[in-house]
Amino acid sequence: MKKRPDPVGTRGCVCAGCNHSFTSPSAFDKHQKRNKATGRFECHHPSTVGLEARVKNGVEVWGAPGWITAGKPMPWTPAA
Repeated sequence: MKKRPDPVGTRGCVCAGCNHSFTSPSAFDKHQKRNKATGRFECHHPSTVGLEARVKNGVEVWGAPGWITAGKPMPWTPAA
């Protein structure tokens, strides 16, 4: 079984359903949608809901396009 990655940063979170890492709770929330028929939340690939991937310490992390922190661009590299 694949080990779930640790959250990146102080506000980062990891989805227990799909194991993707996110920069913030709002990015995490964006990738999950409630199925109206079942009432359960379903994961959607982050790229299909407008999030961008970056690599931080070897971990792929998803967040809003052009994320900024304290007014400065994130010093992360785009994921290939």
